[in-house]
Amino acid sequence: MQFKHIAYSKESHIATITLNRPDKLNAIVPSMLEEMIKALADAVKDAEVRVLILTGAGRGFCSGADLRSVTEEPPSISLANRVMEFSQLLLSAEKPIIAAINGPAAGWGCELALLCDMRIASERARFAEVFVRLGVVPDGGGTWLLPRLVGWGRASEMLFTGKQIDAIEAERIGLVNRVVPHDELENATRELADSIVRNPPLAVRMIKRAMRLGLKSDLQVAIEQGLQDVASLAQSEDTKEALSAFLQKRPAIFKGI
Repeated sequence: MQFKHIAYSKESHIATITLNRPDKLNAIVPSMLEEMIKALADAVKDAEVRVLILTGAGRGFCSGADLRSVTEEPPSISLANRVMEFSQLLLSAEKPIIAAINGPAAGWGCELALLCDMRIASERARFAEVFVRLGVVPDGGGTWLLPRLVGWGRASEMLFTGKQIDAIEAERIGLVNRVVPHDELENATRELADSIVRNPPLAVRMIKRAMRLGLKSDLQVAIEQGLQDVASLAQSEDTKEALSAFLQKRPAIFKGI
């Protein structure tokens, strides 16, 4: 696939989407969003892809919507609806998604990071939910996601003030999994992705699905679903391979079946 505003690659069961407007801190224009949706849809449906990484080129992760360009490049469908579609694609994806946050993540760029399952931040990363300063409301799911990650009080402070926090503060409040030196971000993200890829993909997908279900159900429903998933996985080739490899003390080879 050839894209203008993003880079998209797949290697060793890992797909990487890189926002690629570095001169604009990867601010999003409608055509860029269309490319992001196309690449994400491909990664989700590709059976060979087990983990997805989202990152940015240059010194920024994503500075949000490009407010100067959005009026010059009107989308065929409303930008808000396409943002919602991309958000739903990310949230519904059963494959783990890691954000490698290489620099500022502001506005919808911050929302984009929140929509991922895990966040590894460079020491240069910054986070800001700036919507309130523009007189609007977060439209990428931040009002739902942020309180669940950092608690109601801290989320309220970020959302009501629009203030920026640095990577260390983001790690302290639980917004990111960990902070690493900037030059180590790519390797740290890849190591995390590789550690997931080594596990049975069917089990990983079912675990993520169960976690999402748990956000809107009670404990009893979660336990019942877990029992159903265990019974289903017991018939898979991957689970049989996992048990065999464990007993034989050898590395397992998983095929996702």
